[in-house]
Amino acid sequence: MKTLRILVLLLGASSSLGAQIVDVSKLATIIKNANVDSTEKTERLAAIYFHEKINEYRVSKGKPALCWDDTLWLAARNHCNWMLANNELSHMEKKGTPMFNGVGPGDRYEFASKDNGTSSWSGENALYNFSNINAGCSKTAMEIANYSFEQWKASPGHNENMLNEASRVHGVAFLIDKKDVGKVWATDLFCYKPSYSPLVKKPAPMFSKAGIAYTYTPVENTVASYPSETVASNSNSKKVVKKDKFVSASSKYVKMDIEQTAADLESALYSSSVIHQSKSLRKAAQHHAEYMAANQKFSHDEKKQKRKYYAGSPQQRIVKASRGAKIFHKVSIHFVESIALISADAAAFDMEVLSKSVMEALDKERASVEGNTTAVGFGVVIKRIKNEMKVYVVREEGVKK
Repeated sequence: MKTLRILVLLLGASSSLGAQIVDVSKLATIIKNANVDSTEKTERLAAIYFHEKINEYRVSKGKPALCWDDTLWLAARNHCNWMLANNELSHMEKKGTPMFNGVGPGDRYEFASKDNGTSSWSGENALYNFSNINAGCSKTAMEIANYSFEQWKASPGHNENMLNEASRVHGVAFLIDKKDVGKVWATDLFCYKPSYSPLVKKPAPMFSKAGIAYTYTPVENTVASYPSETVASNSNSKKVVKKDKFVSASSKYVKMDIEQTAADLESALYSSSVIHQSKSLRKAAQHHAEYMAANQKFSHDEKKQKRKYYAGSPQQRIVKASRGAKIFHKVSIHFVESIALISADAAAFDMEVLSKSVMEALDKERASVEGNTTAVGFGVVIKRIKNEMKVYVVREEGVKK
């Protein structure tokens, strides 16, 4: 055991990235470290075992097997580092906290992919439990994978995410707490079918184990309802802070995580369409939604003297967000902006009803434009006074002439 500790210290002084927040530029280094650092090797092997186990489960239920994505693995791994650093089991990270890498799953995916992701997230599972980490690398990894799988399977919300037919790729990561011996944090991030639009790159080759290469196989688009996002904990484990989206609706004031609700609504809007999600269009849309919410103004135009000003017109905002939008000009793309302002009652909140109302309002507001929509980006901001929610939504579309 002393030899192991000395080895870890030496690696930490040189190239170990085990306790750091990283993006795809460090992927090769991290995987290389997993070949020499026993802890990182166990964590990586547990992810591989779990990947095989969840696919056996999905196939047995008539669901398509999931393809592996190392970028999602990095995003999941980063979130495990955040949960460990803050001793908090949650899907939402707080800005300014140690290891922060994005508020929600989508933000963390963008960070890990360096804003070059090929899909949008469809669900996330998170947990912590305790395992025997002194059973040897392979046996420990198998125990972590099996225990975590059974823990998520036993929870209806987590099980729904694992069997979501609309999900096509995932990345699951495990992180062993070296200070709290035996404690393991885990995150599994699921995504819809990766896009093969000319505007994005194809997924990188997947990892291999025992000569088996995991690669992406194109599949048909599937439209499905937005899956639940859930958190699980081990009732026999040490206490960890846990936040619920909603508290008892019987009270006069209904507690609600507004940022999480906005993120859920955005994902629900994306799931209602098979059109490619554009990071630039999403950025432009989000800035304008923030401007309208800050100034309580329902308009396509922005004024410089107002709060949260980004750019005057929809076209200017898209050009700014895409650093010139040159790639769109090459393929004869023009843009359509639709905006919606919806009032909702937090005490009678229903995500499906809200997302449907938003889409209907956006479609009604949208001008008639010839051509096919090739990319879309949504921006969502929710403001709340007591139980009344004001939902500001912006949709930016790239339309091929």
